[in-house]
Amino acid sequence: MEATYGTRAKTIRITVTPLPSSLQHLPSLEIRPSRVPSSVSLSVPGSKSISNRALLMAAFAEGRSRLTGFLDADDTKHAVFCLKALGFKIEHVSHDVIEVEGQSGRVPHSEAKLYLGAAGTVARFLPGLLSASISDGQWILSGDSTLTRRPQKPLVDSLNALGAKIAFLGQPGCLPLNVTGNKLLGGKISIDGSISSQFVSGLLMAAPLARVATEVQVTNTLVQPEYITMTESLMKRFGAEVSRNGSTWHIEPKPYRGADIAIEADFSSASYMFALAALHGTTVTVSNLPFETHQPDKKILEALSQMGCTIIDSMESTQVTGPTHLKGGFVLDLTEYSDQALTLGVLAAKCDAPVELTGIGHIRYHESNRLQSLHSNLQGIGIASEITKNGIIVYPGAIKPGVIDPHGDHRCAMSFAILASRSETMQILNPACTEKTYPDFFSVLDSIGINVIGLHP
Repeated sequence: MEATYGTRAKTIRITVTPLPSSLQHLPSLEIRPSRVPSSVSLSVPGSKSISNRALLMAAFAEGRSRLTGFLDADDTKHAVFCLKALGFKIEHVSHDVIEVEGQSGRVPHSEAKLYLGAAGTVARFLPGLLSASISDGQWILSGDSTLTRRPQKPLVDSLNALGAKIAFLGQPGCLPLNVTGNKLLGGKISIDGSISSQFVSGLLMAAPLARVATEVQVTNTLVQPEYITMTESLMKRFGAEVSRNGSTWHIEPKPYRGADIAIEADFSSASYMFALAALHGTTVTVSNLPFETHQPDKKILEALSQMGCTIIDSMESTQVTGPTHLKGGFVLDLTEYSDQALTLGVLAAKCDAPVELTGIGHIRYHESNRLQSLHSNLQGIGIASEITKNGIIVYPGAIKPGVIDPHGDHRCAMSFAILASRSETMQILNPACTEKTYPDFFSVLDSIGINVIGLHP
């Protein structure tokens, strides 16, 4: 497959080799109402957010790093493939353990065309690191159709203001990018935090490799602030000197050092299993989630409790038991955990009163326009909803069978698959999109008794 990007100055062509996928040959899967065991116990994969942050820091660090619990999914595979294309040495010790030979801020190959797939974290973190590398070089970064629609301009403008040299090669403000190395000077910069926390993380991660100290001030409301705390914590694990005063971060020009990192299990992936418990009135126990974490999606437990679920969260496991009837009639502010908007949006369809989700206007710019995707797919199965300036109101009603188009968005596909298991038959288009973060999602559903039609030949 070949992607073409044109400007008045020139046209570039990037050869794209899609990742092998166990679901790629399936245009759709059908989920039918199912009986779920009264009690289910399972584990979930590693965190994508932590995996890609740790991987990129390890590559630009001095010395060798070992990452255990590393997520093996599309987003992390694209990150690994890009680093290997840049000449970094990465060894797969096992399916969830990798070792990375850091290059002390150097990029071995001075030229490369990098295809990032749909990996938003890589698209927001790699440009700054490449700009700050001590190697002279030029690299082209592109991605699939969902990624090339996602905004990059605030990040690129901020990096360029700090001395970087990054140019847009296609639509202004979006990938593909041309990044020149050895250009990031550092200094002071302000950036709007209301669009994506990944912009802030991208600046912070590059700053230890800049030539002088860097100060990053965040203006407006910072969405999903725990992701910034996650970034800061990992930077310190890799030896960076970073401090925070309110909405301002100060980073010294001190290179990363290799580290051994245990990747936490992913609360985002676990949320779908907990939603299953909520809908079916059963108990789901996830055995490998961290009790203390910077992952913002743990806050879904608070929302599920408000809907009537019983939560037992301990050092050993996290357990959710669903009620006989889900409660509604309230407003949920998801500013801090907006990735759960789709999960909670489909649960709202089965509540006993409307539920309003707020603080999520920025999810219009994620893998899909998630507000519109949730709204249109709910309408398609007979559920009324109303998009607001900063969220959506979902009105419970009678659900009818339908076809769900996730628009390439893994969270949409997984959320509606869970809803279908407890309501009416739904056809999920493009099921392979779930491999972005949870490759075994449909197989897990199949193993616990959900009727997944079309999964097996």
